[in-house]
Amino acid sequence: MNISMRVILTVVISVCFLGFADSMLSKRSIEKITDDFFIEYEKTMYDEKKSKLKDIVLTTKSMMESIYQEEKNLGKTDEEIVAILKKRVNDISYLEDKSGYIFVYKYDGTSIVMPTDKSLEGKNLIYLKDSNGVKFIEELIKIGKKGGGLVKYSFPKVKDGQPMPKFSYSLPFEPLSWIIGTGIYVDDVEEDLKIFEDKAKIQKNKEVVNSLLIAFVIVLLITTLNMLLIKKYIVTPLKNMIEHAKELSSGDGDLTKKLEIRSNDEIAKMSHEINKFIEKVRLLIADAKNLSNENSSISHELSTTSLSVGQLLEESTVVVNNTTKQADTMKQEMQMSISGAKASKDDLEEANGFLKEANEVILDLMEDIKSSALVEVELANKIQRLSNDTEQVKEVLLVISDIADQTNLLALNAAIEAARAGSHGRGFAVVADEVRKLAERTQKSLIEINATINVIVQSIMDSSEQMTANSKKVEELSQTAIHVESKINSLTGIMENATQMASKTVNNYIQTGNDITQMMHKIEQVNNLTSENARSVEEIAGAAEHMNKMTETLNNKLSEFRT
Repeated sequence: MNISMRVILTVVISVCFLGFADSMLSKRSIEKITDDFFIEYEKTMYDEKKSKLKDIVLTTKSMMESIYQEEKNLGKTDEEIVAILKKRVNDISYLEDKSGYIFVYKYDGTSIVMPTDKSLEGKNLIYLKDSNGVKFIEELIKIGKKGGGLVKYSFPKVKDGQPMPKFSYSLPFEPLSWIIGTGIYVDDVEEDLKIFEDKAKIQKNKEVVNSLLIAFVIVLLITTLNMLLIKKYIVTPLKNMIEHAKELSSGDGDLTKKLEIRSNDEIAKMSHEINKFIEKVRLLIADAKNLSNENSSISHELSTTSLSVGQLLEESTVVVNNTTKQADTMKQEMQMSISGAKASKDDLEEANGFLKEANEVILDLMEDIKSSALVEVELANKIQRLSNDTEQVKEVLLVISDIADQTNLLALNAAIEAARAGSHGRGFAVVADEVRKLAERTQKSLIEINATINVIVQSIMDSSEQMTANSKKVEELSQTAIHVESKINSLTGIMENATQMASKTVNNYIQTGNDITQMMHKIEQVNNLTSENARSVEEIAGAAEHMNKMTETLNNKLSEFRT
């Protein structure tokens, strides 16, 4: 199936679908209007029945209220008035067949007036149900007590007959607590509605058929018009493009011809783009012709250049071989340099180890010196305390010397007093003389002790001065040791840096050796590539010759197109 038939078929299907959709919408609209009208008509008929029942009950109630008031004014009792009202209500009938009647119930459901069946009067019928289970007597009493209303139920027209739909309306009669009401069968309404519904369906079907016919005619007209337009604006331009394509593929290849453009639609735009494409192809082929001519001359030059390159590649091979030999010699010298650098590095590491050991010995010596200095200082402090204690002893000796002087003075005084006393004081004089001798010996001992203590104090002072000088010397030695430690640490750092530099130098030598090895590999690869390039140049020369032949063939093919 060609494109034109597809387009026409698509348009026809689309229009038919739209026509069908419009018909369905029209049918649905007609059905909705008919259903709404039927519902409104049904409601109107039922409302008319309800209004009629309400008017009859209101008239009856008004009459009963008037009778009750008149008879009450005449002084009659409720029993007498009830009898009068029952007679008057029993006489009421309406409708053409006189089937319409008024019924009366008490609020408790007891029947008061029942013209169609007198046997039910006086009985309580509140629990009476219809065929659908509706307690219609109870419902009539309830709605009547609330002010009046309509009750829908089913009830036979004749005894033991088929239940028929019926409406009843009830109102309250307050003076006697009665409910008065009347009812009417509505089966005639349903029959009228059935007749109306049948007529409405017939009319609806006519409208639907007319709508379908109109839609069919419109679809036919639109389809015909679309087919004419499609043929003019789509089919004809497509045929022109097909004819032009055939000329390009099987004719003389004239790229100067263009598609005719008569409108501004999508096909015209497509024709314009195809014309642009043909123009690009024309320019491309024209350029291809020029490039083909250039390729012919280039291929000839390429062949000549390939021979020159081959000679240069042979010379490059000789240079690469010489470079390989020199690189091998350099590699051997580099191996010797690496060995020397490693030996220097080992010597530096050994010297650095010796410095670290010396530094540790000096640190231990400095710790010993610090300990000795602390001991000297502590000993000097103890000697100083001993000197202080000796001074205190000298002070005590001075006190004892004063006591001895006083004792000697007292002994002298006692001797004088004993001499005055004569024979009575001889014993006292002997004691005084002994005391004086004791005081003299004490003074002599104190002088000797004092001299000894002075010698001790002098020795202590000399020792203290010597200890202080020793402490200073130890402190100076400690500072010297710290300075030596600092120098050794600096020297150790320098040696470590030198070791690191030596290690780095060795690594650099090794890296340089590796680089030389890689360079030799690269040179070898270059040598291999040079050999391959030489072979490739020979192949290029052959390919250039082949390209020259292919260019001539391409020129012959391009000459078939007219540009």
